[in-house]
Amino acid sequence: KAVKIKKGDAAQLEEYKKAQTVLEAGDTLISKKDEAKLDFALLRELNLLTTKPFIYVFNSDEGVLASEEKQKELRDLVAPAEAVFLDAKLEADMVELDEEEAREMLEMS
Repeated sequence: KAVKIKKGDAAQLEEYKKAQTVLEAGDTLISKKDEAKLDFALLRELNLLTTKPFIYVFNSDEGVLASEEKQKELRDLVAPAEAVFLDAKLEADMVELDEEEAREMLEMS
């Protein structure tokens, strides 16, 4: 006897196979969503982390923070994910200051 598959189940199985192909190639699903024409609604019940957007945070010194060229280079490395640049040491120092001193420090930077 031939096994009958519901139309919705067949579509979901096909989506799983497309996702598997992307993952076996070493890519994240979010980075290949458009290229592989993935329907995340059909993959939702799998709760895959690779369907979630990534954010890369670069803890940088003032040299990187002031250089658009260096930031672009780092953004290109992690594309299509988002990139955020900060100086954690400066942020930590500012937390310890009162509001007026923090403003002065920001103006000096």
